[in-house]
Amino acid sequence: MKSSSRLKGYLWQMVGVLVYLCIALFSRRPKYMSKPDANQPEIVETLTQLGFLVVNVSPYLTTPDLFVWGYHATYQAHVWTAWEVKTPVGELSTAQKEFFRLWPQAVKLCRASDDVLTEYGRFG
Repeated sequence: MKSSSRLKGYLWQMVGVLVYLCIALFSRRPKYMSKPDANQPEIVETLTQLGFLVVNVSPYLTTPDLFVWGYHATYQAHVWTAWEVKTPVGELSTAQKEFFRLWPQAVKLCRASDDVLTEYGRFG
């Protein structure tokens, strides 16, 4: 029963993230398209090859960069997770820090494909 209520709480957080995404996409457009971090194409390619569904929203939003759908070993279910991609030495912007503060369980920091695989319980 505990895992079911945790999953429901997590799903409600993801609903909040998706509402944020919709508001951000339709309320304002960036003046310029942001460029992805140098390691993002490699991360997306690795995850796609492993069967994850990866939605890249980085050209439209300042944060998060990716939404990833896949089987999560902790929840024993397929779940969406929001990811902010940074290079190993990259730092979060003020807007990104605020987003992390508002959604601490729903958004994760990714510096390599291993971060996502570890989160989803694929190894580590």
